[in-house]
Order: sequence, then C-alpha cells, then structure tokens
Amino acid sequence: MTNEDLLNRTIITAALVGATTLKEQNPNVPYTPAEYAEESLKCYEAGASIVHIHARTDDGLVTQDPKRYEAIIKAIKTSCPEIIINITGGTGTTDKERLAPIKLIQPELCSIDTQTMNWVNINPITKKIMYEGEYFNTFHTMIRMARVTKRLGIRPEIEVFSELGLYNILYIQKQYQVFSEPMHFQYVFGVVGGAPFNIQNLAHYRAISPSNATWCVCGIAKDQFKANTCGVIEGGHIRVGLEDNIRMPNGDLAKGSFEQVQWATKLVEMVGRKVATTDETKKILILNTKI
Repeated sequence: MTNEDLLNRTIITAALVGATTLKEQNPNVPYTPAEYAEESLKCYEAGASIVHIHARTDDGLVTQDPKRYEAIIKAIKTSCPEIIINITGGTGTTDKERLAPIKLIQPELCSIDTQTMNWVNINPITKKIMYEGEYFNTFHTMIRMARVTKRLGIRPEIEVFSELGLYNILYIQKQYQVFSEPMHFQYVFGVVGGAPFNIQNLAHYRAISPSNATWCVCGIAKDQFKANTCGVIEGGHIRVGLEDNIRMPNGDLAKGSFEQVQWATKLVEMVGRKVATTDETKKILILNTKI
C-alpha cells in the first residue's frame, strides 16, 4: 500500500461512553465489561478501528480505578482482539489519577486535554444548567502527561476544545519538544465552554496546526454529524459514539455507538474515500502495538 492510498483512508473512532452520558438518557450506554465488549465488537464490525474508553462501574459511576480499566479492556480484547484501544487522559482530579490507568494498560493511544475551561452541561429543552465546573488542564499536567506517554511509547491524541488549547500545545511543543511528531489532534466541537462547530473554526484549526499533523473531528450533540461530514470531505478522520451524542441524524435514540459507526461508514464511502482498517490506522497514526 502506498502513502497515496493511506491519504484516501478515513479512520473511524467510536467513543462508547464519556463521563456524563447515562443509561437514563440512552439505555444502550455500556457500564459493565461485557457491555463494553459487545459494543466494541459491533463497532469494529461496522467499520471502527478505534474505541475510546472512559471506565464506569456496574452502576454507572465514573471511575479511574486502573483495575476497572483492566477488566473492561480485557473483555474488549477477548471479544475483539483487532480493535485499537484509546484511553481517556482527561478524567481525574490529579495527574496521578489520570495517568494510573494509562501506565497500567499502556494502550496504543490516550487523550491529552489542552486547556483549563468552563465545562457546562445544559438541558437542551429546558435550557437549565445541569452541571457547571472548572476543568483544569495546567501546563504542568500537559507536559507531564506528554513526557510519560512519550516514554511509554503511547501515541497522544491531543484534544482541542478551542483555539486556545491548540495555541497552548504549539507553545509547549516549541519550548519543550515533549510530543513526538507528527502530532495527532482531536478537534472537539460543541462543548459548552468550548468552540462550536462551523467551517470557519475547522479551517482555522487546520491552518494553525502543523502541516504534517494528522487530525480527527468530533462534535457534541447536534454538532456531531455536520462536523463528521465536513471532516470527511476535508480528508480528516472522524469520531462518533454515545459519549458525544445519544441520537441519530433523524432524532431517534441510537441503538448503540455501532449504529453511528454504520452511518459514518456510509458517509466515508459516499464521498469517495475508504474506511481505514486497523492495520492502516496503525500506519497512519504511527502506533505501537502493545495490547
């Protein structure tokens, strides 16, 4: 396979569950290791090569317990050994908590968030603020996480919630060279407190990112499908899943993240591109295979 062939591939990531989505919102949100495993296999069969993981307890509570991550990922790999694992690096109140599962599992990918920001959840119907807090990502945290993941050979997925986060990373890299290049960015649109999706924002991010960087887009709630569509057309990679949106484009509740992956696969094919296999994804993102 040539580099030109790889340039025509789109990687699909399935973000199975984040820190806030609950079964009360969509009963197909996974909590148990068995549910993660079943959903991961369905996503892989639908076209995803990566699953992005936040751990939950059996009753749905967010946890950073490394042993819980170990149980979830063991179940996933037993069910679907080919799938690539991406662990969140954004959950936890301390650097130690964030890094503990990453150090234990040593996945192919993990996320590193890029700015301190207001994080707000708003009920889209009543407009009531359901949750509001400060989400802390200091330079110290970003640099430490970058150094640890570099030492372990883990590929950072650099999460960009607004242009401020992107400028933070560009400054850190210029001063400290803590990221292996080419870097890989996840442009996250639609978080309240971050940047909404529009073509101008996507174009701006791409313009100020390093020219050799790889990039992926995701959108929260209503921003999901239009961000994915523009991302594919522009030659990027895309993320779907119940972490970002519990519904399908027609407004129906998604039967699972796999149903959004099915939609994404059709989208990629409609614009004349091909969905990346796991082997192609490893080449595109320059991944080490450890688990």
